Amino acid sequence: MARSFLVPAAKRWLYLIHCWIGVASCLLFLMWFRYGQCLSTSLARAL
Repeated sequence: MARSFLVPAAKRWLYLIHCWIGVASCLLFLMWFRYGQCLSTSLARAL
């Protein structure tokens, strides 16, 4: 009986962890993209 309860709970935790890792990685790549835009803009102004 305990095993049948653990499987849905584990799937739920894996789903939540997967979602939040996706959100965190999306924000990381967004910051990386914006940093690249700012860097290229500042280099273009210096030339």
